[in-house]
Amino acid sequence: MTELAQRIHTLRLPTPFPVGPVNVYLVEGEPLTLVDVGPRMRRAWAALEEQLARYGYTPADVQQVVITHTHSDHLGNLARLVEISGARVFTHRRNRDWITDFPTEWVRRIAYYVECMQQGGAPREQVALVREMLAPGIRLGAPVPEECLHLVDEGDTITMGGVEWHVYHTPGHASGHIVLYQPQAELLLAGDHMLAKISSNPVLESPLRGEPQRPRSLLDYFRSLRKVADLDVRQVLTGHGPPIENHRALVEQRLTMHQERLQRILSFLAEGAHTPYQICQALFPNPAAHDVFLTMSEVIAHLDVLEVEGQVVRWEREGWVWYEVARGE
Repeated sequence: MTELAQRIHTLRLPTPFPVGPVNVYLVEGEPLTLVDVGPRMRRAWAALEEQLARYGYTPADVQQVVITHTHSDHLGNLARLVEISGARVFTHRRNRDWITDFPTEWVRRIAYYVECMQQGGAPREQVALVREMLAPGIRLGAPVPEECLHLVDEGDTITMGGVEWHVYHTPGHASGHIVLYQPQAELLLAGDHMLAKISSNPVLESPLRGEPQRPRSLLDYFRSLRKVADLDVRQVLTGHGPPIENHRALVEQRLTMHQERLQRILSFLAEGAHTPYQICQALFPNPAAHDVFLTMSEVIAHLDVLEVEGQVVRWEREGWVWYEVARGE
Protein backbone atom coordinates (compact mmCIF):
# COMPACT_ATOMS: atom_id res chain seq x y z
CA MET A 1 0.00 0.00 0.00
CA THR A 2 1.34 3.43 -0.92
CA GLU A 3 1.74 6.19 1.66
CA LEU A 4 -1.12 8.07 0.04
CA ALA A 5 -3.41 5.03 0.13
CA GLN A 6 -2.78 4.74 3.88
CA ARG A 7 -4.28 8.20 4.32
CA ILE A 8 -7.52 7.26 2.52
CA HIS A 9 -10.20 5.63 4.65
CA THR A 10 -13.51 4.17 3.51
CA LEU A 11 -16.56 5.21 5.54
CA ARG A 12 -19.60 3.06 4.77
CA LEU A 13 -22.87 4.89 5.38
CA PRO A 14 -26.39 3.44 5.16
CA THR A 15 -28.76 4.52 2.41
CA PRO A 16 -32.51 3.96 1.91
CA PHE A 17 -31.87 2.37 -1.49
CA PRO A 18 -31.52 -1.27 -2.65
CA VAL A 19 -27.89 -0.61 -3.65
CA GLY A 20 -26.99 -0.66 0.05
CA PRO A 21 -24.30 1.41 1.81
CA VAL A 22 -22.50 4.23 0.06
CA ASN A 23 -18.72 4.57 0.28
CA VAL A 24 -17.56 7.97 1.51
CA TYR A 25 -13.81 8.57 1.49
CA LEU A 26 -11.90 10.41 4.20
CA VAL A 27 -8.58 11.70 2.89
CA GLU A 28 -6.26 12.75 5.70
CA GLY A 29 -3.77 15.58 5.35
CA GLU A 30 -4.12 19.23 4.46
CA PRO A 31 -6.87 19.91 3.70
CA LEU A 32 -8.88 17.24 5.51
CA THR A 33 -11.23 16.04 2.77
CA LEU A 34 -14.38 14.00 2.34
CA VAL A 35 -15.23 12.60 -1.07
CA ASP A 36 -19.05 12.45 -1.05
CA VAL A 37 -21.07 12.70 2.16
CA GLY A 38 -23.94 10.17 2.18
CA PRO A 39 -27.72 10.70 2.24
CA ARG A 40 -29.61 13.13 4.44
CA MET A 41 -30.96 10.73 7.04
CA ARG A 42 -30.32 10.32 10.76
CA ARG A 43 -28.70 6.90 10.51
CA ALA A 44 -26.29 8.08 7.83
CA TRP A 45 -25.28 11.18 9.80
CA ALA A 46 -24.76 9.13 12.97
CA ALA A 47 -22.64 6.65 11.02
CA LEU A 48 -20.60 9.51 9.56
CA GLU A 49 -19.93 10.95 13.02
CA GLU A 50 -19.06 7.54 14.46
CA GLN A 51 -16.68 6.58 11.65
CA LEU A 52 -14.95 9.97 11.57
CA ALA A 53 -14.37 9.61 15.31
CA ARG A 54 -12.45 6.37 14.73
CA TYR A 55 -9.75 8.48 13.07
CA GLY A 56 -9.94 11.29 15.62
CA TYR A 57 -12.17 13.73 13.73
CA THR A 58 -15.60 15.32 13.91
CA PRO A 59 -17.66 16.78 11.03
CA ALA A 60 -16.49 20.25 12.11
CA ASP A 61 -12.90 19.29 11.25
CA VAL A 62 -13.64 18.71 7.57
CA GLN A 63 -12.04 21.44 5.46
CA GLN A 64 -13.00 20.31 1.98
CA VAL A 65 -15.66 18.17 0.29
CA VAL A 66 -15.61 16.76 -3.22
CA ILE A 67 -18.99 15.69 -4.65
CA THR A 68 -18.55 13.14 -7.44
CA HIS A 69 -22.18 13.49 -8.53
CA THR A 70 -25.47 14.75 -7.17
CA HIS A 71 -27.49 11.60 -6.57
CA SER A 72 -28.91 11.94 -3.08
CA ASP A 73 -27.01 9.02 -1.55
CA HIS A 74 -23.78 10.91 -2.30
CA LEU A 75 -24.99 14.48 -1.75
CA GLY A 76 -27.63 14.58 0.97
CA ASN A 77 -25.54 15.41 4.07
CA LEU A 78 -23.70 18.25 2.35
CA ALA A 79 -25.73 21.20 3.66
CA ARG A 80 -25.45 20.07 7.28
CA LEU A 81 -21.75 19.35 6.95
CA VAL A 82 -21.01 22.74 5.36
CA GLU A 83 -23.04 24.55 8.02
CA ILE A 84 -21.02 22.86 10.78
CA SER A 85 -17.57 22.95 9.20
CA GLY A 86 -17.55 25.81 6.68
CA ALA A 87 -15.87 23.37 4.26
CA ARG A 88 -15.20 24.29 0.63
CA VAL A 89 -17.16 22.20 -1.86
CA PHE A 90 -15.68 21.05 -5.17
CA THR A 91 -17.91 19.59 -7.86
CA HIS A 92 -18.55 19.76 -11.59
CA ARG A 93 -20.13 22.91 -12.96
CA ARG A 94 -23.19 20.95 -14.16
CA ASN A 95 -24.05 20.19 -10.52
CA ARG A 96 -24.51 23.80 -9.46
CA ASP A 97 -28.33 23.86 -9.52
CA TRP A 98 -28.66 20.55 -7.70
CA ILE A 99 -26.43 21.79 -4.87
CA THR A 100 -27.67 25.37 -4.50
CA ASP A 101 -31.37 24.76 -5.23
CA PHE A 102 -31.98 21.10 -4.40
CA PRO A 103 -35.75 21.20 -3.65
CA THR A 104 -36.64 23.12 -6.82
CA GLU A 105 -34.42 20.89 -8.92
CA TRP A 106 -35.95 17.74 -7.45
CA VAL A 107 -39.49 18.89 -8.26
CA ARG A 108 -38.42 19.93 -11.77
CA ARG A 109 -36.78 16.58 -12.42
CA ILE A 110 -39.78 14.58 -11.20
CA ALA A 111 -42.06 16.51 -13.57
CA TYR A 112 -39.70 15.68 -16.44
CA TYR A 113 -39.49 12.00 -15.48
CA VAL A 114 -43.27 11.74 -15.32
CA GLU A 115 -43.52 13.32 -18.78
CA CYS A 116 -40.98 10.83 -20.19
CA MET A 117 -42.83 7.91 -18.64
CA GLN A 118 -46.12 9.09 -20.12
CA GLN A 119 -44.61 9.63 -23.57
CA GLY A 120 -42.88 6.26 -23.29
CA GLY A 121 -46.22 4.50 -23.06
CA ALA A 122 -46.22 3.59 -19.38
CA PRO A 123 -49.69 2.91 -17.94
CA ARG A 124 -51.21 5.60 -15.76
CA GLU A 125 -50.79 3.55 -12.60
CA GLN A 126 -47.08 3.03 -13.30
CA VAL A 127 -46.57 6.75 -13.88
CA ALA A 128 -48.35 7.49 -10.60
CA LEU A 129 -46.16 4.93 -8.84
CA VAL A 130 -42.97 6.53 -10.11
CA ARG A 131 -44.19 9.97 -9.01
CA GLU A 132 -45.17 8.58 -5.61
CA MET A 133 -41.84 6.82 -5.07
CA LEU A 134 -39.68 9.74 -6.17
CA ALA A 135 -41.53 12.52 -4.35
CA PRO A 136 -40.17 11.75 -0.83
CA GLY A 137 -36.63 12.14 -2.19
CA ILE A 138 -36.99 15.90 -1.77
CA ARG A 139 -36.16 15.27 1.90
CA LEU A 140 -32.83 13.63 1.01
CA GLY A 141 -31.04 16.87 0.23
CA ALA A 142 -30.93 20.55 1.16
CA PRO A 143 -29.54 23.67 -0.54
CA VAL A 144 -25.97 24.82 0.05
CA PRO A 145 -24.88 28.49 -0.22
CA GLU A 146 -23.35 29.23 -3.59
CA GLU A 147 -20.35 30.98 -2.03
CA CYS A 148 -19.14 27.59 -0.73
CA LEU A 149 -18.92 26.14 -4.24
CA HIS A 150 -15.77 25.73 -6.32
CA LEU A 151 -16.86 24.48 -9.75
CA VAL A 152 -14.40 22.30 -11.66
CA ASP A 153 -14.15 20.66 -15.06
CA GLU A 154 -11.94 18.30 -17.04
CA GLY A 155 -8.27 19.20 -16.67
CA ASP A 156 -8.54 20.88 -13.27
CA THR A 157 -6.78 19.54 -10.19
CA ILE A 158 -7.83 19.24 -6.54
CA THR A 159 -5.32 18.86 -3.70
CA MET A 160 -6.08 15.97 -1.33
CA GLY A 161 -3.71 14.14 0.97
CA GLY A 162 -0.94 16.56 0.12
CA VAL A 163 -0.93 15.75 -3.61
CA GLU A 164 -2.79 16.89 -6.69
CA TRP A 165 -5.58 14.76 -8.11
CA HIS A 166 -6.65 15.25 -11.71
CA VAL A 167 -10.34 15.85 -12.44
CA TYR A 168 -11.92 13.88 -15.27
CA HIS A 169 -15.49 14.60 -16.34
CA THR A 170 -17.21 11.22 -16.74
CA PRO A 171 -20.88 11.78 -17.63
CA GLY A 172 -23.15 8.77 -18.05
CA HIS A 173 -24.45 7.66 -14.67
CA ALA A 174 -24.96 11.39 -14.06
CA SER A 175 -24.20 14.25 -16.42
CA GLY A 176 -22.09 16.10 -13.83
CA HIS A 177 -20.14 13.06 -12.67
CA ILE A 178 -16.41 13.44 -12.03
CA VAL A 179 -13.67 11.02 -11.06
CA LEU A 180 -10.36 11.90 -9.39
CA TYR A 181 -7.08 10.39 -10.60
CA GLN A 182 -3.73 10.42 -8.83
CA PRO A 183 -1.18 9.34 -11.46
CA GLN A 184 1.84 8.71 -9.21
CA ALA A 185 -0.13 6.43 -6.86
CA GLU A 186 -2.23 5.09 -9.79
CA LEU A 187 -5.39 5.55 -7.73
CA LEU A 188 -8.84 6.44 -9.06
CA LEU A 189 -11.68 7.70 -6.88
CA ALA A 190 -14.53 6.77 -9.20
CA GLY A 191 -17.82 7.51 -7.47
CA ASP A 192 -20.50 5.48 -9.28
CA HIS A 193 -18.81 5.66 -12.67
CA MET A 194 -17.45 2.12 -12.16
CA LEU A 195 -18.83 -0.43 -9.70
CA ALA A 196 -17.43 -3.92 -9.17
CA LYS A 197 -20.62 -5.90 -8.56
CA ILE A 198 -23.34 -4.02 -10.46
CA SER A 199 -23.51 -1.90 -13.60
CA SER A 200 -23.78 1.87 -13.33
CA ASN A 201 -27.24 2.65 -14.62
CA PRO A 202 -27.29 5.42 -17.29
CA VAL A 203 -29.89 7.47 -15.47
CA LEU A 204 -32.35 9.60 -17.45
CA GLU A 205 -31.91 13.33 -16.78
CA SER A 206 -33.85 16.41 -17.75
CA PRO A 207 -32.07 19.10 -19.75
CA LEU A 208 -29.87 21.34 -17.66
CA ARG A 209 -31.48 24.72 -17.10
CA GLY A 210 -30.92 26.71 -20.27
CA GLU A 211 -30.14 23.65 -22.41
CA PRO A 212 -32.62 22.57 -25.13
CA GLN A 213 -31.99 18.80 -24.98
CA ARG A 214 -31.48 16.18 -22.30
CA PRO A 215 -28.15 14.35 -22.02
CA ARG A 216 -27.78 11.11 -24.00
CA SER A 217 -26.55 9.22 -20.96
CA LEU A 218 -25.41 5.92 -22.47
CA LEU A 219 -23.55 7.56 -25.34
CA ASP A 220 -21.81 9.72 -22.74
CA TYR A 221 -21.13 6.67 -20.59
CA PHE A 222 -19.41 4.79 -23.42
CA ARG A 223 -17.06 7.73 -24.00
CA SER A 224 -16.39 8.07 -20.27
CA LEU A 225 -15.58 4.38 -19.86
CA ARG A 226 -13.07 4.48 -22.71
CA LYS A 227 -11.51 7.64 -21.27
CA VAL A 228 -10.91 5.95 -17.91
CA ALA A 229 -9.64 2.77 -19.57
CA ASP A 230 -6.77 4.82 -21.00
CA LEU A 231 -5.52 5.69 -17.50
CA ASP A 232 -2.91 3.59 -15.70
CA VAL A 233 -4.79 2.58 -12.56
CA ARG A 234 -3.70 0.16 -9.87
CA GLN A 235 -6.89 0.41 -7.84
CA VAL A 236 -10.31 1.98 -8.28
CA LEU A 237 -12.14 3.13 -5.14
CA THR A 238 -15.84 2.97 -5.88
CA GLY A 239 -19.03 4.60 -4.61
CA HIS A 240 -20.56 1.26 -3.61
CA GLY A 241 -19.02 -2.12 -2.92
CA PRO A 242 -15.40 -3.26 -3.04
CA PRO A 243 -12.46 -1.70 -4.91
CA ILE A 244 -11.68 -2.70 -8.49
CA GLU A 245 -8.22 -4.09 -9.26
CA ASN A 246 -8.46 -4.56 -13.05
CA HIS A 247 -10.41 -1.62 -14.37
CA ARG A 248 -9.75 -2.27 -18.07
CA ALA A 249 -11.27 -5.77 -17.84
CA LEU A 250 -14.33 -4.30 -16.14
CA VAL A 251 -14.68 -1.63 -18.83
CA GLU A 252 -14.72 -4.35 -21.49
CA GLN A 253 -17.32 -6.32 -19.53
CA ARG A 254 -19.58 -3.29 -19.24
CA LEU A 255 -19.24 -2.37 -22.92
CA THR A 256 -19.98 -5.97 -23.94
CA MET A 257 -23.04 -6.10 -21.69
CA HIS A 258 -24.46 -2.95 -23.23
CA GLN A 259 -23.75 -4.13 -26.78
CA GLU A 260 -25.64 -7.35 -26.05
CA ARG A 261 -28.56 -5.33 -24.71
CA LEU A 262 -28.57 -3.15 -27.83
CA GLN A 263 -28.82 -6.27 -29.96
CA ARG A 264 -31.68 -7.63 -27.85
CA ILE A 265 -33.61 -4.40 -28.35
CA LEU A 266 -32.97 -4.47 -32.09
CA SER A 267 -34.20 -8.07 -32.27
CA PHE A 268 -37.36 -7.11 -30.40
CA LEU A 269 -37.96 -4.12 -32.68
CA ALA A 270 -37.58 -6.36 -35.74
CA GLU A 271 -41.07 -7.60 -34.87
CA GLY A 272 -42.47 -4.06 -35.35
CA ALA A 273 -42.74 -0.66 -33.75
CA HIS A 274 -42.88 -0.50 -29.95
CA THR A 275 -42.93 2.08 -27.19
CA PRO A 276 -40.08 2.27 -24.65
CA TYR A 277 -42.40 0.80 -22.01
CA GLN A 278 -43.19 -2.22 -24.19
CA ILE A 279 -39.47 -2.77 -24.75
CA CYS A 280 -38.93 -2.39 -21.01
CA GLN A 281 -41.45 -5.15 -20.34
CA ALA A 282 -39.65 -7.46 -22.77
CA LEU A 283 -36.20 -6.83 -21.30
CA PHE A 284 -37.13 -6.52 -17.63
CA PRO A 285 -40.35 -8.46 -17.02
CA ASN A 286 -42.04 -7.81 -13.66
CA PRO A 287 -39.51 -5.33 -12.23
CA ALA A 288 -39.78 -4.41 -8.56
CA ALA A 289 -41.78 -1.24 -7.98
CA HIS A 290 -38.68 0.78 -7.10
CA ASP A 291 -36.97 -0.34 -10.34
CA VAL A 292 -39.57 0.88 -12.86
CA PHE A 293 -37.96 4.27 -13.37
CA LEU A 294 -34.43 2.78 -13.60
CA THR A 295 -35.44 0.17 -16.15
CA MET A 296 -37.15 2.82 -18.27
CA SER A 297 -33.97 4.91 -18.01
CA GLU A 298 -31.97 1.94 -19.21
CA VAL A 299 -34.21 1.31 -22.23
CA ILE A 300 -34.40 4.97 -23.28
CA ALA A 301 -30.61 5.24 -23.01
CA HIS A 302 -30.12 2.27 -25.33
CA LEU A 303 -32.69 3.58 -27.79
CA ASP A 304 -30.71 6.84 -27.88
CA VAL A 305 -27.63 4.91 -29.04
CA LEU A 306 -29.53 3.01 -31.71
CA GLU A 307 -31.18 6.20 -32.96
CA VAL A 308 -27.88 8.10 -33.20
CA GLU A 309 -26.33 5.14 -35.02
CA GLY A 310 -29.21 5.21 -37.53
CA GLN A 311 -30.41 1.71 -36.63
CA VAL A 312 -33.83 2.79 -35.38
CA VAL A 313 -36.16 5.67 -36.07
CA ARG A 314 -38.32 7.50 -33.53
CA TRP A 315 -41.77 8.93 -34.15
CA GLU A 316 -44.76 10.13 -32.16
CA ARG A 317 -48.43 9.27 -32.32
CA GLU A 318 -51.20 10.41 -29.99
CA GLY A 319 -48.74 11.53 -27.32
CA TRP A 320 -46.69 8.33 -27.28
CA VAL A 321 -43.18 7.80 -28.60
CA TRP A 322 -42.55 4.79 -30.83
CA TYR A 323 -39.40 3.20 -32.19
CA GLU A 324 -38.91 0.88 -35.12
CA VAL A 325 -36.00 -0.56 -37.09
CA ALA A 326 -34.72 1.83 -39.74
CA ARG A 327 -35.43 0.56 -43.23
CA GLY A 328 -32.93 1.05 -46.07
CA GLU A 329 -33.86 3.05 -49.13
